Amino acid sequence: MKAFAALYRRLDETTKINEKIAALADYFGAAEPASAAWTIYFLTGRKLKRAITTRELRDACREATGLAEWLFDESYDAVGDLAEVVAILLPDPERSSDVPLHEWIDQRLARMRGMDEQERRRLLMDSWNELDRQERLVWNKLLTGSFRVGVSRGLVVRGLAAATNLEAPLIEHRLMGDWLPTPEFFLALTSTETTETIASRPYPFCLAHALQAPPETLGDVNDWAAE
Repeated sequence: MKAFAALYRRLDETTKINEKIAALADYFGAAEPASAAWTIYFLTGRKLKRAITTRELRDACREATGLAEWLFDESYDAVGDLAEVVAILLPDPERSSDVPLHEWIDQRLARMRGMDEQERRRLLMDSWNELDRQERLVWNKLLTGSFRVGVSRGLVVRGLAAATNLEAPLIEHRLMGDWLPTPEFFLALTSTETTETIASRPYPFCLAHALQAPPETLGDVNDWAAE
């Protein structure tokens, strides 16, 4: 989670494209495949089903802080983002955690959906107690399904290309269609052993360009697919 939260902060603190690409390349160059796959999942706009309600998040924060409801509401109005105001108001954590992103998703977020409200609150409190403010912000956003950061799918592709020395169009093609955020998927996505893609994957939408030379210069017609 620490690495993912640090990436979120770098992306959120700059509007410069090259800095965002550099942050992505640094992250993907060091991340383990299981966590990197989930990072791609979230940064390309995919979401998990909400694991906790807004009311539960508010009530758990008020219990942890002892704030009156009116004071919490005033703080929320001033900040304007529930995940952020909760991260700000919570007391300092009692311990630190080096648990990677994929374990937070698989072992905690996924488990919450099958719990009753009291069990969910206990797990939420325990989680908050292991995370600093920036990590809590990201965790809260993942829990509520409101994770957004200023990066496009195209920038994610360019960051992966910079980290792997693969061509961006190849990565874009491998990201098309349905896929699951597994280590195996990430390893296939970033494989440099072959330039082949999965035959069943659709191609991304591309702009048409006028041919600048006679059609015969494209080679054997049997090597092409035309629409």
